[in-house]
Amino acid sequence: MYDMRDRSNRLDNYGSVPSKKQKSSSAPEIVVSNAGRTEESFVMLSLKSAVATIVVPGTACILIPYYILNRAQVPLTPPFGILQVIAILIAGLGIYMIIWVSTAFVRHGKGTPIPIDPPTRLVITGLYRYVRNPMYVGALLFVLAEAIYFGFAWLVLYAVGLWAALHTALVVFEEPQLKKRFGDDYEQYLKAVPRWIPKTILSERNRPGPSSQHVLLISGDLGLCVALTAPGN
Repeated sequence: MYDMRDRSNRLDNYGSVPSKKQKSSSAPEIVVSNAGRTEESFVMLSLKSAVATIVVPGTACILIPYYILNRAQVPLTPPFGILQVIAILIAGLGIYMIIWVSTAFVRHGKGTPIPIDPPTRLVITGLYRYVRNPMYVGALLFVLAEAIYFGFAWLVLYAVGLWAALHTALVVFEEPQLKKRFGDDYEQYLKAVPRWIPKTILSERNRPGPSSQHVLLISGDLGLCVALTAPGN
């Protein structure tokens, strides 16, 4: 398992590591804490991130499934039972993952989920500790929750198609770009954290090594973003 004990001295006030381009720069790097960012900059990043989160996952997870349900004339108010309760819980988890990633991009990565304005730094924070693409996983969970809630198998097929499209984008475009930008750090991360099936909290806690170790975590969600995990407890 890849740990960052040998790289922990590279962390700055953001708990982050510069890209290969930033590392190669001969000019001294200026690090500014969150407190030093202007309110306008933070607000603009938050606004752009919110719009991107609403438009992209909103289209894939709400508008397209609604169109499918509407075309099939599936009732939008099915009888409420245990399956609907389970679906709501799964959907809630998916929404949480999507919002968490979008927020982390702004707070820690100084960027957004928009591909032309991605996070500019490696960020030490939570969900990336267990899976490389938590926003994508959250979106898929939401669509599967809709399939369960409405009892409509075609939404499962749509979820499979959505996964195939995201997987292709990751393998063909996003991951090669991340390898090019972050080199060995990202290569080692690929070996440590799964792309789709999250590692369990138990397996992470049982991993050998001191609690102060750092594990490199990088994700390609939407904006070719990257992240590092926080130290374990």
